[in-house]
This record gives sequence, structure tokens and C-alpha cells, in this order.
Amino acid sequence: MGIWSKISKITLLVISVVITSFLFYSILKDFLKGLNEIKQWNKTSYLIMVVALSGLATILYHIQSILVLWRINKSLIRKRRIHDILWISAF
Repeated sequence: MGIWSKISKITLLVISVVITSFLFYSILKDFLKGLNEIKQWNKTSYLIMVVALSGLATILYHIQSILVLWRINKSLIRKRRIHDILWISAF
């Protein structure tokens, strides 16, 4: 069971990296396509681009955190460790 657990964790990690990379690439491709239509760049355009990319990275990070917490909570529910679930969920 130990080897299958490691294989499933690695598979889950690879799948999540591939999906996140694909989503990030497709969003970034559309974003850059829209930027190519802008003829004049100034400081505001660069600022908007940095804020948009930072926001996208933050959203992806929070989605990943929520999925990890959900998996931990699911594991703790099976073990009936309610105190730990409340402690982890508080953060």
C-alpha cells in the first residue's frame, strides 16, 4: 500500500501541475493577444499587466491551498479528529 500511496500522490501532483499550467498558459495567451492590440505602452499599461498577473497567481495559489486543505480535512474526517479539523480550518 505504501508504494501505491506514493504513486497516487505523484500522479495527483503531476495532474494538478499540468492543469494549472494549461489554464495559466491559455489565460496568459489571451491576455498577451489583447496586449498586442494596444499600440501605445506607458507606465499605466505595465502596472495593469503586473497587477493582473499578480492577481492570477494569487487566485491559483488560493485554489491550490483550498484543495490541499480539503484533502487534509477529508483525511481527518475519516480518522474522526474533529479538533484538528477545526484547528486547521481556523487558518
